[in-house]
Amino acid sequence: MSGVSRRSFLGGAAAAGVAAASTVFAGPAEAAAGRG
Repeated sequence: MSGVSRRSFLGGAAAAGVAAASTVFAGPAEAAAGRG
């Protein structure tokens, strides 16, 4: 059971990291595109 919960936790952390990264990089990227 611990293996499954750990895998779920890591999956959630990875998803959160991807969401945070996309948010952080999307802002400047959109701003640069808007200025372009």
